[in-house]
Amino acid sequence: MGFRLAKTLRVWLGLLMVFVPLLLPQSTAARIILAEDRAFDQLWQSTDGQRRNEQSWLWGPQRLWQTQERYAESPRELRWVRYYAKARMEISDPKLSAKSPWYITNGLLVVELVTGRLQIGNEAWRKQCADGICGSEQAVAGDAVTANRAPRYRDWAEFLTLNGSTGADLRGQPVTNWLTHEAEGGQVWSDSRLAERYPETSGSHRDEITGQTVPAMMWNYVQTQARDALYVFGRPISPAFWTQALVDGVEREVLVQLFERRTLTYTPSNPLGWQVEMGNVGQHGLEWRYGLRPWDYQPLHVTMLTYHYISANPNPADRLRESLSVAPAEFKRQLEYLQTHNFHVVSLDQVLAAQRGEQSLPEHPVVITLDDGYRDLYEQAFPIAQSLNLPITAYIPSALVGEPAYVSWQQLQELSQSPLVTIGSHTRVHADLGMLDRESQWIEIAHSKRELEAHLGIAIEHFCYPYGRYNALTMELVREAGYRSATTTRQTTDTANDDPLIWNRITISGQDSFEDFVAKLEGSQD
Repeated sequence: MGFRLAKTLRVWLGLLMVFVPLLLPQSTAARIILAEDRAFDQLWQSTDGQRRNEQSWLWGPQRLWQTQERYAESPRELRWVRYYAKARMEISDPKLSAKSPWYITNGLLVVELVTGRLQIGNEAWRKQCADGICGSEQAVAGDAVTANRAPRYRDWAEFLTLNGSTGADLRGQPVTNWLTHEAEGGQVWSDSRLAERYPETSGSHRDEITGQTVPAMMWNYVQTQARDALYVFGRPISPAFWTQALVDGVEREVLVQLFERRTLTYTPSNPLGWQVEMGNVGQHGLEWRYGLRPWDYQPLHVTMLTYHYISANPNPADRLRESLSVAPAEFKRQLEYLQTHNFHVVSLDQVLAAQRGEQSLPEHPVVITLDDGYRDLYEQAFPIAQSLNLPITAYIPSALVGEPAYVSWQQLQELSQSPLVTIGSHTRVHADLGMLDRESQWIEIAHSKRELEAHLGIAIEHFCYPYGRYNALTMELVREAGYRSATTTRQTTDTANDDPLIWNRITISGQDSFEDFVAKLEGSQD
């Protein structure tokens, strides 16, 4: 079999598996919400969505970040997670009934932050260290400033009772030990006067596994939660310590105890009802793992549209090609609709800049993407977009450039010089990355970037997963290769996904009527 024919067959077989669903009748008016998004939303709504003003947050007032993280037992070794200020929601086993109380679990974030180990499977962990330091340097309580003397997460490592060790039985004894953060690490000392000042800290409950004793007012708080204590908090894994924490610029006495999933703080100077609170473990975990702080980026809702061929189907009997082909006149009509109905077409770079808070996006932003680099990208799609002064993104499989059905390097060079065109990588040969080993994936992901950059003389910072398929290794390699965004083919009208390496898109099919196109577009704005 010739090289060109083999490549063409690989592409078409992969496309067939992805786009067969597009050949089936669909209700275009329906808003499509993916299962994981619906489950996360429903859990939040059933808990924090019902909270009263005098109640503290179980998760947080709003989602901070949603992504997929490596987990050995999950499909493709990826599980969906959503970070809130107080915790991380996880769907590790989507085969469980969504009605199960353990369908969404509550991550072992505190264990990760203290030990510097990421949980990547039921029994699998991976070190995450920076400059030889494992464990988070963030303060467990109070302001995120250097002047805050509250202990850092890693200062607690020597006090954890994990893997069979147990803590002392402190039932009936008030907490009298201090833990502060010093240059050489955590420092502990005892102050017997605390027993008289704060008798309410007397130990009440001792965990049967870890042996740690929970002070009475903290245990009362644990018992008032609507969900099972083990589900919300996990087991206590440290003694409770008094700390001097800087809170809103004021140094206060704060009692802190670590659980597997949460931290609890007791601040006697707080108003009644707010003395015991959960720490911002989810926010801390997000910053430690990804370097993301909520105030550094903005939540966005951007509609991303996917096109393939912008040309008439030469063989109407070819239903797959028909589903991938949008006639040039119809493409122009769709773009004109965007312009005349208060939608604003933006580039991927604008979206990333807006997410970082560097600029604002116009109302109802839309991104136009064209996959595969067919010749009609240059002959039809670009001239239409140029005539309307609208930006487009073209994802190019670098090894297919110059093949009979694809753009040439000369045409691609011309496209890349237009301020309206963003060029992204679509691997080298439109490979199904989830089927490849590490070395082969790296060649497709990183070498395609290098080839495009070498030919075009521009930075290639955006990627598209062929067939929308990827696994945990794929995501890690895309990040390692230096891409700033990557798009999928997850069919949903809700494209407000946070992680730019798994942005959702809505496919515009050649079988869509104009009314179907409008319905998809309007549905994405709900």
